[in-house]
Amino acid sequence: MLPGMKVGWNLKTGLQRKLTSWKSADDPSPGGFSYRIDINVLPYMVLGVGVGKKVRSGPWNGLEFNGLNALDNSVYKAVFVANNDEVYALYESNNNKIISRLTLNHSGFLQRLVLKKGSSEWDELYSIPSELCENYGHCGANGIYRIGKLQICECLTGFTISCYAIWSL
Repeated sequence: MLPGMKVGWNLKTGLQRKLTSWKSADDPSPGGFSYRIDINVLPYMVLGVGVGKKVRSGPWNGLEFNGLNALDNSVYKAVFVANNDEVYALYESNNNKIISRLTLNHSGFLQRLVLKKGSSEWDELYSIPSELCENYGHCGANGIYRIGKLQICECLTGFTISCYAIWSL
């Protein structure tokens, strides 16, 4: 995804624009991961696996989608538009000395890559998910992810250990 490209919905035609991963590093056929906007209630960003969710943001707060690892930076500016015709997100470049792109790789990681003027190598600005706790539903219904604890998933008061199921990336 390059500056100005949309991820979202055309509400009049039903067209959905999303990023889709490759099947593997050397097979460009559609893979199992997508980056899209969910518009069922309040619009939010979803990094999905199949029809499910791997990571999701909160709603747009005027500057960014809450809960994603956004950085205060001079590289890009996030833009969100919601009107009667469309709901979409894009980004604009803030620095003409740096080229930025957003990629979704075959392993399900959304990466912001930057190329500085005069360089020939892309550097990673960030990757989502960056932590296990960002995986949507990792601890299951009524489960809480606890950073830094030996048992990372705990249940809400009144629930038992069966409230969560541990799965890996």
